[in-house]
Amino acid sequence: MKRKTLIIIGLAWLAVLVACVSYFEGIKTSGTEIKLVVRPVDPRSPLFGDYVVLAYGVNSVPISLSRDEKISKGDTVYVGLTQTPLPSSTSLCDAYCASFITKAKPHEGLYLQGEVRDVSRDEYTVSYGLEQYYVPADTGRSIEVLRGKGLVAVISVSLNGKPILNHLEYEGKRVVPTK
Repeated sequence: MKRKTLIIIGLAWLAVLVACVSYFEGIKTSGTEIKLVVRPVDPRSPLFGDYVVLAYGVNSVPISLSRDEKISKGDTVYVGLTQTPLPSSTSLCDAYCASFITKAKPHEGLYLQGEVRDVSRDEYTVSYGLEQYYVPADTGRSIEVLRGKGLVAVISVSLNGKPILNHLEYEGKRVVPTK
């Protein structure tokens, strides 16, 4: 009886693991791929291992783009995306820029699902879960020096707006962190 119970528990855990991996791989393979130019951000933390903090133009959405009367801190929102030409290395605009922000899930078009982290007088700060990029130990500096100089994040977006960070690119080539 104990052996049978352990086998059932083991199979249940395996099913959960396979479901989690399948979900994220499904977004990567069937999601819409977009590129966002990475903005420079400085903070570092030794507590979370080696990672790079990333920020994007779509993290700051002007209040004038709101389709809702009241959006508050902590709200789940959907930010519509409009494709723009890739910027020069000095520009902080994205290859995709925000076109609207709403609490209601859009029925069509390309959009990101995020959470409002802050509301100021003229903009919403929205987090999409793409702001930390974990890298092998002692390799974060090689990426940090590229932020604000044309570093681009390649992201897959599911049909319901959930984004997954695939990799980073610089000058059209995949960035491989180095020591």
